[in-house]
Amino acid sequence: MVATSPSFSWELFFEPEPLLMNEGYGFSHFGPEHIVAMLICAAFIALVAWRFSRMPADLGWKGPRRRTLLALAVVPLALLGSRDAIMAARGCFSGGFLPLHACNIAEGADLVFAIWPSVWAGDIVFCLSIVGGIAAILLCGWTYCPIWSYVSLGGFAEHSMLVAFVLCMLMSGAYVPDRRRFAWPCAFTLCMAAGAHAVNDVFGSNYCFVSRPLPGTPLEFFANLLGNPGYLVPYAIGVMAAWWGLYAAYDAVSARVRAAAPQGGQAAEASGRAANAR
Repeated sequence: MVATSPSFSWELFFEPEPLLMNEGYGFSHFGPEHIVAMLICAAFIALVAWRFSRMPADLGWKGPRRRTLLALAVVPLALLGSRDAIMAARGCFSGGFLPLHACNIAEGADLVFAIWPSVWAGDIVFCLSIVGGIAAILLCGWTYCPIWSYVSLGGFAEHSMLVAFVLCMLMSGAYVPDRRRFAWPCAFTLCMAAGAHAVNDVFGSNYCFVSRPLPGTPLEFFANLLGNPGYLVPYAIGVMAAWWGLYAAYDAVSARVRAAAPQGGQAAEASGRAANAR
C-alpha cells in the first residue's frame, strides 16, 4: 500500500525519481490527492482551449495561436529535460529514463507539428497525444512520488499540455482527422512498440509498457488473465478502439457544427481539405 505524501520540503521537492521509488511516499490512484490533481488538469486544459478559441485565426509565426502551439510543445520537453538533468546531476540517470515512452514520442510529434504543420505529424499527434495524455493523468505511473514533488507536478503538467495541444491543433484548422489514414498511426505505433521492446531488452526498462504491465492498471489485470505477452493483445485492441472512437467523435461533432452553420461549415470543410492536402 502506498503511503500518503509527507509534509512539503524543498529537499524532497527536487528529489530525483529513481530515489523516490523505494521511499514509501506517494499517493493512491483515484485517492483524494489524485482527484484534486485531475480536476486541476481538466481546468487547465479547458482554460487553454477556451483562450485559444478566442485568439485571431492567423497561424503565422508572430501570431498568438502559433506561439501557443509552440509553447505547448516546448514546455513539456523542457520539463522532461529538466527532470533528466536533475537525475544526471545526482548520478542516478539510467537507461530506464530515456525519453522513449509513447507520450515522449508524442511530445516530439507536437513540436514537429508546431514548427511544420503537416497531416502526417498531425495524425500521430491526434492519436498518441490525447489518448496518451488522458491515460497518463488517470493511470499515472509516478504514484510513488509525493503529489507535490517536481516529478509529479511535471508529469501532470506535461500530459495536460499533450491533451491541450490536440484541442488547439483541431481548432487551428491546420489539421483535420480522416479515418482513411487510420493505418498510418497504427503502423507508426507498431514500429515504435517494436523499437521500445528492443530497448527494454537491453536496459531492463519498460518503455510503452510492452515488456510488462504497469501495476495498478487494466494492463495488470489482463496480464494476470492472459499472461505476458498475452496482455499485449487487449492492450493493442484497446488503444486502436480508443483512436477509432476519437475519429468517430470528431466526425460527429463536425457534422453537428456544419448542420448548425451550413455556410460556415462549408468554409471550414474546404479549409480542412486544403490543410490535409499539405
